[in-house]
Amino acid sequence: MTKKLCELLSDILILQKTGDITMNISAVQCDSRKVSPGDLFVAVKGGSFDGHNFINEAVQQGACAVVVEKPCLGIGVPFIQVGNTRQALARIASAFYNHPSRSMMMIGITGTNGKTSTAYLIDQIVRETGIKTGLLGTVIYRIGGEMQSAEWTTPESLTLQYMLYEMVQCQTKTVVMEVSSHSLEQYRVEGIQFRLAVFTNLTQDHLDYHRSMEEYAAAKQKLFKQVHPVEGENIVNGDEPASLLMARQNYRPVVTYSIARGKADVYPEKVSFSFSGIQAVLRTPSGNVTVRSSLMGRHNLYNIMAAVCAGVCLDIPIEKIEEGVYNLKSVPGRLETVNESQPFAVLIDFAHTPDGIEKAIGAVKGIFPGRIITVFGCGGDRDRTKRPLMGRAAVAYSDIAVLTSDNPRSEPPMQIIDDVLNGLENKNAVKVFVDRTEAVHYALDLARKGDCVLLLGKGHENYQIIGTEKIPYSDRDAAENYLREKFRKS
Repeated sequence: MTKKLCELLSDILILQKTGDITMNISAVQCDSRKVSPGDLFVAVKGGSFDGHNFINEAVQQGACAVVVEKPCLGIGVPFIQVGNTRQALARIASAFYNHPSRSMMMIGITGTNGKTSTAYLIDQIVRETGIKTGLLGTVIYRIGGEMQSAEWTTPESLTLQYMLYEMVQCQTKTVVMEVSSHSLEQYRVEGIQFRLAVFTNLTQDHLDYHRSMEEYAAAKQKLFKQVHPVEGENIVNGDEPASLLMARQNYRPVVTYSIARGKADVYPEKVSFSFSGIQAVLRTPSGNVTVRSSLMGRHNLYNIMAAVCAGVCLDIPIEKIEEGVYNLKSVPGRLETVNESQPFAVLIDFAHTPDGIEKAIGAVKGIFPGRIITVFGCGGDRDRTKRPLMGRAAVAYSDIAVLTSDNPRSEPPMQIIDDVLNGLENKNAVKVFVDRTEAVHYALDLARKGDCVLLLGKGHENYQIIGTEKIPYSDRDAAENYLREKFRKS
């Protein structure tokens, strides 16, 4: 595949350029190490690097032109100066791959919590109609029939546009994708128009990056600026105050969902929660939807309502919506059960925010006759201000809280743990184990018949990030292996 450079730049505001831009481009790169002769190099500024420092290397590798934010004379190839190379990269990548998102219906989901479960639910509902879908999110990327583990919730723009191009080649008709605040701030989805934009909620997270809740909300709002101006619709949580900010970003119809009867377009007429899941009847503009789901907890009712809203907006028949919700038996790492015939429940969840911890514990509160034993930790090199809040949530809602490590990265694990403890009135309210496997074993040893052990934070992840290394580890393996051994010996 080759494209004329001038074609790739047709949607870009050029501040300055030198040389001939009618040349053929064989590939687009933003990593100088991947450049081959005939490629276009886009110099992107990152958190710890600046692509402008590698322009000469890219030219030596064979780049025939470069896109930059500041003039770079004397490099021997044409340069194109733009205001923001990240934004330009997304538009150039889209043009290079023939604007693949325009050939598919795009559904984007943003919010602090619930993105993954909502994406899986919407994907399942659409698939019930026989439509071929693609899925991009925190857990997996599914292209055609192939699945691969996700590296980022929302891939970088160059990778994302290539994935969308591959989906078009596989005759994909609908793409359901999680859209993170980072990706919106970094223009990764620039140039994509969404048929549906879904907002789940806004609670504290990522303040190491966004600096304030106002900046965090402003990043989320950007998704709604990319809703299709004619066909697009907004789906927002009617119980979330920030929903008003999201819906005001465009003039398209707004569909709301709420737990409160009669407050929104979609709401429960009746609902019951149990360890087996959720049973409910939802009132919708298209008629009542009977929900039978194995997903647990009030927060998953919200996720289901968001997905039902999507089904209604897409005019999917009620019976197909019901089948989609019923047929999604679980979401990887989201209140997944561990069953080794132990006399107590063990659940694994990705909850890694104060709100996420509260909702995960709330999902099982009252379902089990015994105690709730919660294992949790806080990530290193991330928002430090949420650490004491996570500790307070775990202590307030659990009967027993066990604090441990969760991807400490470059920070000393005890420093992270101290940040949590400093927010507690009684530091003895939690048991501390730096080693996560020890923490899991301790919780399982404490558990008695009727108790529920919640292993929070890792979810689907099969690694611990210590320093810059990914060390193989999963809560599921740690729990299953220990339970097998424990009950074989007993």
